[in-house]
Amino acid sequence: MGILMYHHTIYKKLKLNKHNMNDSKDLIIDIIKFGKNKTNTGFRFGELVAHLQKNGYPDMSEQNGALLTNFSLIFLINPIERGDWTKVKPNIIYYLPVDAYFNLLDYEELKLARDDSKAAREEAVKATRIATFAIIISSIFAFIQILTPFLQRLIDN
Repeated sequence: MGILMYHHTIYKKLKLNKHNMNDSKDLIIDIIKFGKNKTNTGFRFGELVAHLQKNGYPDMSEQNGALLTNFSLIFLINPIERGDWTKVKPNIIYYLPVDAYFNLLDYEELKLARDDSKAAREEAVKATRIATFAIIISSIFAFIQILTPFLQRLIDN
């Protein structure tokens, strides 16, 4: 989880919204998902920038410092076209490294587990409320049953 955790920490403050304030997105996760979708063919840096701009990151550009600074840490450059690793070149085809792919899978599994945990918690709260309601109703009926002989005596007299 090294590279993903490193980038997630760096970009905590870069969570950007796609359509509204409740739809929080994470730049690095979206970049790695894009790379995952292009696993077989690879992609050029400009394609990534166009994808980000189209999907809720209008401020992204090929000169964006946050994107350029750590881009080469996430993606591998095609070995045939290797160049200077410190600069992003428009003609180079990039590929998602295996560790970033598996880190993304771990992230998605963690997110799914959190969602399942939240759903289980909600179901547990519902079950607790139903049980509490059943106890209260049972107590009321027990109290009525206890009072019935006394009330019957009062009515008979």
